[in-house]
Amino acid sequence: MGISGRAWRRLAMAVTVPGIALGTLAGFTAAPAMASVAQPNTPVPIETFHAYGTGLPNGDVPMYARGVFSDYGYISLAGLGSHYTMYLHQGDITVHTAGPSSTPTVAPQSCNVSYTQNFTYDITSGTGSYSSLHGFGHGRLRVSEVVYRHNGTCQLNDPIPGTFRILIDASGPVS
Repeated sequence: MGISGRAWRRLAMAVTVPGIALGTLAGFTAAPAMASVAQPNTPVPIETFHAYGTGLPNGDVPMYARGVFSDYGYISLAGLGSHYTMYLHQGDITVHTAGPSSTPTVAPQSCNVSYTQNFTYDITSGTGSYSSLHGFGHGRLRVSEVVYRHNGTCQLNDPIPGTFRILIDASGPVS
């Protein structure tokens, strides 16, 4: 339900702020009501995690974190299903991930296999500087590799050494 311009004019004529007609505050109506009073402009503490690795997947991918804190180390993907640990210099962070599974895409001409999955995460525990860290967020996992071709068919379980690439980007609020 909106207020017409005619209604605003009538309201401006009927109500005045000491010495100032309400009509002179017309620019205020463009902002959400009580925006500057209800919520002060405080930054939300966001942390961003980035991991990138190449070669054969051994389970450990170099990573860094930036935002509320800055640290670097690696994330171990050889975890317990959906629980992974980030081993950083100032402590460890364990996360639980969830997300829909997706199917790899195969380029039949080049046998390039790629996989992308969106996920959510929750920080479940931490050690060292991160022992009281809590947070959650969203991320994206991208994996690609080239596989050998046998009898004209790309063999998904036979990757060419050195072609594996993994990229993980995630971010969310922490406290």
